[in-house]
Amino acid sequence: MAATPIDLYRVGNATHARLDALRNRDVVIFTTDRESEICVRAQNTTGISCYSTAAAASVLSGKIYRLPAGSAYDDSVLLLWEDFPGSGHWNWTPIQDVRGSVYLQALRDVDVLFG
Repeated sequence: MAATPIDLYRVGNATHARLDALRNRDVVIFTTDRESEICVRAQNTTGISCYSTAAAASVLSGKIYRLPAGSAYDDSVLLLWEDFPGSGHWNWTPIQDVRGSVYLQALRDVDVLFG
């Protein structure tokens, strides 16, 4: 397990942050003979966005949720990274190629920590 280094903000709907709301442009999916479900590729996947400030997140419409610094996440599945130092835009991507259900569950486990 790892911990988020800073507070992170995400725009969601009325009930939750929707960290698990994947779009085609967020992840690269693929299939393989070794798995019976779709998988998510780590390479070239931009992932799910968060922001370092509520003000940056507010450019989108919806309720703003905060994930407190020090929140635990499964770093055997998820990689949390900033686009470039100081950009304020953070991404949740898979640390390696992974089954889609595993990636989604790891995102859902973090989603419930947003308040």
